Amino acid sequence: MDDISEAFQHISVDDFLRDTSAVKAVDLSLEDQATAVGLDNFHKFTNALIEQCADSVEQSEFTAFGILHNATHERYFYPDDDETAHHFAARLRREAQDMTATWCFAAVMTPGRTYDADDEDLLEPIDADNKEQISDLLAAGVLQVGVCWYSEIHEDAVRHRRSGMIMVDNPEEQVEGDIDEEHNPFHHVLDRE
Repeated sequence: MDDISEAFQHISVDDFLRDTSAVKAVDLSLEDQATAVGLDNFHKFTNALIEQCADSVEQSEFTAFGILHNATHERYFYPDDDETAHHFAARLRREAQDMTATWCFAAVMTPGRTYDADDEDLLEPIDADNKEQISDLLAAGVLQVGVCWYSEIHEDAVRHRRSGMIMVDNPEEQVEGDIDEEHNPFHHVLDRE
């Protein structure tokens, strides 16, 4: 028994504390920092990640992830196995506040549908907890499995959001459009209140 207690002799609570739940943190070089701010650079960041998602879907290697970014570093996150999209978004929000993130990108694979929000014949709501309804709508083609992504910039007075879906059956089929906050758990990741 003494061998066991000796093994833990130099361990303290501080040994188990962590600054972030990120799986990877990257400090941006001075050269990279020159392109780490601004709306144009945000669009380049987003477009590169959309392409990365489509490539990983095509290779059947997509894994849900999130990236938080500020002018000096980026942090990369994966949802835990038992973490819902809402819990993952809440964790990203805590992390974003801690690092004063200005850009966010998140992508998850989920059943979804695309539609024209201006269409007067609004679609009936779907109960995300009703597995039978989801199954029926997938079989009918109303829902499709896809990678739903969301990206946002919040730098000073600049606030811009982008969102879209990459279809799993055909990764070249991509839709970009607005998503309302009621259906998007990542909508408030960069909120500063």
